[in-house]
Amino acid sequence: MKIHALVIMLAGLGLQATAPAAEHGSAGFTLDPITTIAASRDAPREPGDVGNWLTGNYISSQMYTAPDQSGTTQRYENVVGPNGLEFSAPFGESNRLFPALGGSQLSTRAYSTTNSLGVSWATDVPTDNASASIEWQRFVKVDPHGSITLSGLATLDRSNPHPLSTHYQFAPGGNYNLATLTLSDDSVYQHAVSLQAWILDDDPTVWNDPSQAHASGPDVFTYSADSFGALSLTLHNDSSTPLFASLGVFAFSSVQAIPEPATVLMMALGVGLVAWRLRRRGTARLAPLLLAGLGTSGLVHAEAHGSASFTLDPIVTLAPTPDAPRLPGSAGTWWTGNTVRSSLSSGHANGDNVRHDLQYPMQNGLDFSPPFGVGARQQPPLPGSALSTEAHSGPNHLGVSWRTDLPTDTADAEISWYRAFKLDPYASLTLSGIATLDRSDAHPLSTHYETETVNDEYYHVATASLRDEQASRHEVSLRAWMLNRDPFDYGAGSQGRVASPDDFTYSADSFGALSLTVHNHSALPLFAAFEIVAFSNPMAAVPEPATALMLVLGAGWVGWRVRRRGAATTEVSAA
Repeated sequence: MKIHALVIMLAGLGLQATAPAAEHGSAGFTLDPITTIAASRDAPREPGDVGNWLTGNYISSQMYTAPDQSGTTQRYENVVGPNGLEFSAPFGESNRLFPALGGSQLSTRAYSTTNSLGVSWATDVPTDNASASIEWQRFVKVDPHGSITLSGLATLDRSNPHPLSTHYQFAPGGNYNLATLTLSDDSVYQHAVSLQAWILDDDPTVWNDPSQAHASGPDVFTYSADSFGALSLTLHNDSSTPLFASLGVFAFSSVQAIPEPATVLMMALGVGLVAWRLRRRGTARLAPLLLAGLGTSGLVHAEAHGSASFTLDPIVTLAPTPDAPRLPGSAGTWWTGNTVRSSLSSGHANGDNVRHDLQYPMQNGLDFSPPFGVGARQQPPLPGSALSTEAHSGPNHLGVSWRTDLPTDTADAEISWYRAFKLDPYASLTLSGIATLDRSDAHPLSTHYETETVNDEYYHVATASLRDEQASRHEVSLRAWMLNRDPFDYGAGSQGRVASPDDFTYSADSFGALSLTVHNHSALPLFAAFEIVAFSNPMAAVPEPATALMLVLGAGWVGWRVRRRGAATTEVSAA
């Protein structure tokens, strides 16, 4: 009995030193060269070619870091290569990096190059958060009775590796048929590489192209996969007309902050101390302590929920399509339809009910209805569980939500909308509405505004956000992109625009009212795009008050026991 205090101290404090510190992870894909597709729509065909690339490489990436659950975050979501205008071999060149800062190796990277793309991250301690993702997409035209294969080697690596598994999903719907082939580590949160192919019913680069109504059966795709990372997804055109399609590769990896072993033990000791004192002295004197320690939900809290959404003020000054008649007072025209994508993930800490539904194209840019188009995705609760996620879009509204059973559950939901427009000379256009953030452990909200210059293609970008700083990912952002050329006239040269401080104006308050305005101060039409991103998950960036209190009580009890039995403990240990 005399050595108990020392054992507990060593377990509680020694685990802090022996617990893993620095961690790393990466996800990548090396493509087998695609040699049977002509380089562009007008490029000369070679013998054996079965089609043409319709667009260039489209690359987007997202990175996130949060050091040591402090709530200090860096976030980046951006197109890091030309938006379909780079007609080099897949995947095009891009490189984005959150470098390690002084005294820390917390960092993320997203990159692409010829036939290779990937992401990586590194952390200092298990309480760090980091995630990175990259996506490539490119439209293609396949000849009658031709086929095209997207294949290569996917690689997943992390400090705590687990066996890998493969998943195939076919999802017919709307004006496309989507197939997804994934290599993933289902034991952890968001660590996978996915190949995607979807068949369209019309040419995505031609306005009002008549539907071809291609067959929607599962035999339009074939695939092969193994747990070593060899993935192959083939798209077949079994018709006598050309087939329009899009190919995509998506790689992502993340680490979620988890309580360190010493933290868990100290919390358990704190709870034990409260229970022991109650037993010896009754509840009268320590009832307030019990209520503070347990009743504030940090330990006994079970089911939780959260949501993020945006309700748009209708945009009435844009013509609905490029060739629609203009009305008095209009300031321009929508140049593309709604592009809406969602990503959903959920799972229990023991590996049960792990589900990933990532970068699902709810609208693919061909829907010219008012923003945001209509769509819905969900991971419904399973019997006996509340664990679920969902994403939805409708006229002037989009959002996501999640529910969990236990604090150890993982859940993440994200939805994004993107749409390009053409703005008349000396005109302005405003994206505004109400952002709503809700969660079980609600905190005060804050607003943020920033501008940046990405490259000559996206020469100026502005972002206005409503954010819960004490949560890991709980935010609604409005973004405006200014382009230097028509995104659908691939031969058009740059307009030579440069960023100016008066390109954007904005307003925001902590009640969720967000407004972002694009100004065209030139005599030329301005090509631009609006984007809205809403995301939420249950991770907290800082410990809850009850957690901190239990830690203090646990550590204090260890110190008190060691002080009372210090001499005896030392003698026994030496013996």
